[in-house]
Amino acid sequence: MNGLFITGTDTEVGKTAVTCALAFALRRKGVDVGVMKPIATGCRKGSLISEDVEALTAAAQTRDPVDWVSPYRFVPPVAPWVATGMNGASPISLDRIAEAAGRLARRHPFLLVEGLGGWEVPITGELSVPDLAAHLNLPVLVVARAGLGTINHTLLTLKQIRQRGLTPIGVILNGRSAQPSVSERTNPEVIERLGKVPVLGIVPQLRRPTPALIARKIDVSRLLRCLGRTSASFEPPADGGEVRADRSSMERHQKLAAIDRRHVWHPFTQMSEWESADPLIVERAEGNWLVDTRGRRYLDGVSSLWVNVHGHRHPALDRALKAQVDRVAHSTLLGAASIPSIELARELTRIAPKGLTRVFYSDSGSTAVEVALKMAYQYWAQNGQPRRKRFVHFTDAYHGD
Repeated sequence: MNGLFITGTDTEVGKTAVTCALAFALRRKGVDVGVMKPIATGCRKGSLISEDVEALTAAAQTRDPVDWVSPYRFVPPVAPWVATGMNGASPISLDRIAEAAGRLARRHPFLLVEGLGGWEVPITGELSVPDLAAHLNLPVLVVARAGLGTINHTLLTLKQIRQRGLTPIGVILNGRSAQPSVSERTNPEVIERLGKVPVLGIVPQLRRPTPALIARKIDVSRLLRCLGRTSASFEPPADGGEVRADRSSMERHQKLAAIDRRHVWHPFTQMSEWESADPLIVERAEGNWLVDTRGRRYLDGVSSLWVNVHGHRHPALDRALKAQVDRVAHSTLLGAASIPSIELARELTRIAPKGLTRVFYSDSGSTAVEVALKMAYQYWAQNGQPRRKRFVHFTDAYHGD
């Protein structure tokens, strides 16, 4: 899917206005652009009409079904998690949103997806805006205020986007004063330097803002070039305006395949067959699905050969892993201990059969079997039977690599 996820440093920073301007500008370049606001709150009572959704579809001049453009709409102007609780509605499903986005992407070569509120707005009790953006796997554009305080909010947002494994392609500052303050004059340079992203537009305060007026303040051509550098499947439109998705991703796939053949030996793989075939190169995963470098999806029927019962990119597991990496990625247990190993051992002994009160950590199944054999032999040796060292096993049993 070719597109862009637009988020903000807060609510009411101008996400909808900027998204409308981008839709207008892309359409002027001849790009068939679709728009989406997956979750809209503050809708009109009774009709569930969202002013933001109306503005987006008007700017893009699309007539897609409203349930595709905005699958979830609520009357209360609150966070989606709160809105579903107030209405007694079922929790929001990211799969339902992704299905609607897929329909729009099949109609339009490029899709603009506007988020809601700031980056950490809760969608359910467990999911927030980052989970939505990651589920759609789109690069992210940040809309921020132009004035004092925006450096902190913008840098924090950029940091969280990167920590989620997504790519921030730039920032647009909105609401600059007619007589800019010292902070408004210096903020763009500071954000570019410390945030390591380009400021792609500085939108002034406008008495009567329109998509056309705002679009003049955004460097859309530079934005498209940034997308071309960060997305494997996106090629900036030529003068004719058409967005092409295949050539650049195929070239990247072929380059990676050539490097793989030169430098990697694959275990349990007949290399002559591997080198003669078009290889499967996994780029990312979603739940039980693997996605290759060309965007093709494969059901991960072997759980990546490891115990992966919860699927890939489970939010709770990913958060725990990242929290640990922020402290220490690895430390030895040779004459030392670590907090995670202590806490995990306690939890494992609580669910283990009675009498198993100790944990020995191993890095693979084959070494775990080897350790178990040594432990069994050592047990009998220390209990006066050192000659008891035969093991019952299946003929040609698999032990490990």
